[in-house]
Amino acid sequence: MLKSNLRYWYETLERGFHLCWMEALRHYGPETAHDLRVNLKRQDAFFHLLDALDTRFSAGSAMDVYAGLYRKAGKVRDCQVKRDLIARQGLSHYWVQQLIAWLAEKEERHAKGLKQYEEKHSIQPMRELAAQVYVHIRHLPEVGLEVCLRQYLVKLVRGILGFISQRQIPDEDLHDLRKFIKELFYNLEFLVFHLGSEKIQCQAVALLHELQHELGKWHDCHVTLKHLARKFARMWGSTTLLGQIDAQRRTSKLRAHRMFSRLKIALPELEALIIQAL
Repeated sequence: MLKSNLRYWYETLERGFHLCWMEALRHYGPETAHDLRVNLKRQDAFFHLLDALDTRFSAGSAMDVYAGLYRKAGKVRDCQVKRDLIARQGLSHYWVQQLIAWLAEKEERHAKGLKQYEEKHSIQPMRELAAQVYVHIRHLPEVGLEVCLRQYLVKLVRGILGFISQRQIPDEDLHDLRKFIKELFYNLEFLVFHLGSEKIQCQAVALLHELQHELGKWHDCHVTLKHLARKFARMWGSTTLLGQIDAQRRTSKLRAHRMFSRLKIALPELEALIIQAL
């Protein structure tokens, strides 16, 4: 049952990737790059799961196939995030409007680069990777597979618990924490599909979703501030924009830290449910 569900889950991810690929080739919409990156992040989480189940499979090597595409889509998304964040500040300074227009033009250039990348690159490496993934799933052992899945998920839960139990988490580690949470969260979605939602119902799942969302807002502000401070810090009126975004960054960071205490209590419950279910 687990092997067939793993195959079905990966088929869904692979199908979603091809839809994003075709959308970028035929009609580039405002969410194309975002949807593509989300799909690749979900695939990355699945590859780490498969890596844990089969030591012959390498999640890192699998994602190398998508490295160029992920980087190109990331440049588009980076411009979108900065432009939307700046626009939400509601400042009417002429230079702010010029900055938003410049980011929109830059986004358009990167979107064109993404489309050209896809037009010039064969999808064959992705097809070959998919074929390898299916082979690995087919040759997974019938016995002990759920034990390996349980060990992998418990390791992720404990890793996140160790992260948030630190007295101080450097800013550069907060993004890594978000990536760990996403890996766990996406693979918990598979576990819910495999076992049923009633088996993994607990406060931790909702808290993890809320925390990664808050850390995402923090990261958007963080990278935007670094970009603005480097390029526009001396421009008249820039201190207002920088101050507003920095305030949002500090607020999101504070909200994230406030969730840690609740997660310290909720994560052991999630671990217990995983052990019980598997």
